[in-house]
Amino acid sequence: MDAPDLSARISQLETQLAELAVERGHDRQALERLRQALDFDAVTGAHSRLYFDSQLAQALQRLRRDAHDGRASSVVLALVDVDHLKRINDGVGHLAGDRALREVATICGQVLRRQTDIVARYGGDEFALLLPQTTLATAAQLAEKIRADVSTVQVKGVALSVSIGLAAAPTHGLTARALLDVADRALYRAKQTRNAVARAD
Repeated sequence: MDAPDLSARISQLETQLAELAVERGHDRQALERLRQALDFDAVTGAHSRLYFDSQLAQALQRLRRDAHDGRASSVVLALVDVDHLKRINDGVGHLAGDRALREVATICGQVLRRQTDIVARYGGDEFALLLPQTTLATAAQLAEKIRADVSTVQVKGVALSVSIGLAAAPTHGLTARALLDVADRALYRAKQTRNAVARAD
């Protein structure tokens, strides 16, 4: 291969490498968008249930490891239900309902300021909060702050409120299923009056 042919071949390869770099950049951007879609709820900006489930599993695994090593630790799970969301959706519209959900997510995020605390959209009108290295008493104070702050907010003239159920590992179980079941029972008690916080027994 003579010099002109070699020069042309090098230029061709450089062009192909540049095109590959651009494609890889697009692929990275697409992967990042996919990760964001998987990790976050589009309506509220809170984490997704999928992300929450994985973080809860990891937190419980760390808790079991700490217990095995003789280190005392705890993880609190809170289930937060937006009271009467269906009434808001039916009465003043789904956009107002979405705004109500965003307001609750924002307040939860403002109250839970640690990097390790997680606020996630868990269901249609429900959020799940994960508080590692937190006692049930401390979590109850934070939950009460969330409840009180939400009760000061109105959306389209409709007052918001939340009901919150709390459970802690290892006290109420060391598996996600056990902890969620206990927190759900506590939430059920809170919902008997609504605008309330209930701790698991």
